[in-house]
Amino acid sequence: MSAPLGLAMLAAVAALASGCGAYTSYKHTRLAPPGKTDWLFATQLSGAGTGTDDNAPVPELAAGARRRVHERVDVGVTTTFLPLGPAFTTFSAEGSGKALLGRHGRWSAAVGAGAGYRLTYSSGATIEGVHVAAPLILAGDLGRHQLVYSPTAGYQRLWSTGARPVDVPFAGWSLGFRWQLNRRWALLPEGTVGYTPARNFMTEDSRLFHLGVALLLTP
Repeated sequence: MSAPLGLAMLAAVAALASGCGAYTSYKHTRLAPPGKTDWLFATQLSGAGTGTDDNAPVPELAAGARRRVHERVDVGVTTTFLPLGPAFTTFSAEGSGKALLGRHGRWSAAVGAGAGYRLTYSSGATIEGVHVAAPLILAGDLGRHQLVYSPTAGYQRLWSTGARPVDVPFAGWSLGFRWQLNRRWALLPEGTVGYTPARNFMTEDSRLFHLGVALLLTP
């Protein structure tokens, strides 16, 4: 693998495996209201701690929508994007579902599942990937707000012309907060740390991170 392609592949690994964008991020246990659609708009930053200065964090924008399909289940679609032209461009799309497992007082738990596709273009190289992810979502209500902890595990495969496919299992956890501003609007800050044992041309493994904040609208 050439150095430019290796750099691009590492950037894709960092952005994908750290749980960014469409990786069922901005988690909470509350379902979309019956008959209404939750809309999400976010800005985020992802990267990997590889012990070098060559892997800059990747900023992205995200947008998504969720709708309840059952008393305890909602489904959604999320996209992420960074349209910087030939220098660096990313796009991803994910479909996901969330099922409420139960509530006890202020405490609640849900399980999620998501699958998606990602494209990254950098320095003349195009990297594509597919992924699956399954977070467990644990939350405690603080009045109308909610504190959320979520361990997550998943798998992805990346490929590019002229390079062998790269398999990237990953695991990590996130800490987030649903700050309910009023009946229609909520702010969702979230931070994720993770790990992948997948080798790259710089290190044997990578420590991953993702920081973001989303605005949630329920019309």
